[in-house]
Amino acid sequence: MQNDFPNQGLLYKRLEQWRTLQRQLHQLSDNIHHKIEGAYVAYKIAEIEGKNQLSLLSTELLEEANKALALAQITEEEIEKGMLRQ
Repeated sequence: MQNDFPNQGLLYKRLEQWRTLQRQLHQLSDNIHHKIEGAYVAYKIAEIEGKNQLSLLSTELLEEANKALALAQITEEEIEKGMLRQ
């Protein structure tokens, strides 16, 4: 089998690297989701209490979380493109 597929070891190594990266990106996505969810809950609580505006800090946190999510998506797409080219 090794003679027929000499790069099999390399393929397994890359596949494991890809799976590790996928797990890390999934964890990052979950973390971002929880942070955004927490900010949203805080916003809704403030809204119920009559404070209809997000604080500047909350707005900045939401913007940063959205940027991180977008970057994670771009990173994942670029990695997938790179894996398909090889």
